[in-house]
Amino acid sequence: MSNGTILLPYTVKAGIGSSVAPVVSVGAGANQQRFNPNQPTDDSYWWYFLDNSTQKLVYSLLVPASNNTTVPSGIDTYMTNSNLLFGVVTQNLSLLHLPQGALYNYLASYGASDALNMLEQLYTTLGCGYYGWASYVLVG
Repeated sequence: MSNGTILLPYTVKAGIGSSVAPVVSVGAGANQQRFNPNQPTDDSYWWYFLDNSTQKLVYSLLVPASNNTTVPSGIDTYMTNSNLLFGVVTQNLSLLHLPQGALYNYLASYGASDALNMLEQLYTTLGCGYYGWASYVLVG
């Protein structure tokens, strides 16, 4: 394109069902790359980082969702690197493990507050007995 715009097919799918791993697809056709967590686990947060120029996976971290108040150690090194695309994706996230405290504030600083507030309202209003599991994706 003449204006320098780069179009990149980029799809992120969170794992909504039990044992359904999240997946990231970048590119199309023979050039498509797919990424998953190394050991997909229900009720987890998967943090991944792709190089902007090559779309190769630079770093990947799977965190149990029971650690829903703590920002992973060292993650800011990747989050603040403007040469990386990032994603935080869940796999069959228990509504009991929605981000809280420091983790909520950290994700909110990257634009997550509206979606997380809707999930929190869903949980608060209906309880985990009605809607017990959700999926969530944040990219930037």
